[in-house]
Amino acid sequence: MTNTKFKKERKYFSILTIFLLLYITISNQMCTQNSTQDIISLISQVENEVWNKGNIDLLDRIYDSNCILHVGSSVILEGTQGLKQMIQMFRNVIPDRKFQIDEIFTVGNKITERYTWQGTHKSIGKRVNVSGCVVYHLRDGKIVEAWNYEDMFGLYQQLGLNTSQSLFGQSDE
Repeated sequence: MTNTKFKKERKYFSILTIFLLLYITISNQMCTQNSTQDIISLISQVENEVWNKGNIDLLDRIYDSNCILHVGSSVILEGTQGLKQMIQMFRNVIPDRKFQIDEIFTVGNKITERYTWQGTHKSIGKRVNVSGCVVYHLRDGKIVEAWNYEDMFGLYQQLGLNTSQSLFGQSDE
């Protein structure tokens, strides 16, 4: 009798374990889908509200106050203040600059975005089309670090500049 009772309890335990594992798997998939949607929404806000519309104050809600931003291979910005200045500088030179997200990939807390932007250089009067890629690291729903790479050589070619000239109207030398 005890052996039969043990087999019944073992059977119920096995069924319960299967349901628990199934529940955990489904919950994790739902959390991942929601997190992915949240991440895509966050990145869309950066592009649409900040870059396209100039709402730079939104950066304080999206980026961690101690964020580190790698721009190309030589510029590192710490915190959001430098990013705000860079965005304002670009918006002054290319006021009609519009971003478009081409693709977003997410893996855990890392997001890779491939994008293009178009705009007209105010003083030169030429229209440009530039592609780029940025890799974001998130923690607690905020961007803590980002690596951004754009086709700056292609931008300079489209504007008819050489690499010793500045996009912002001053010589780089």
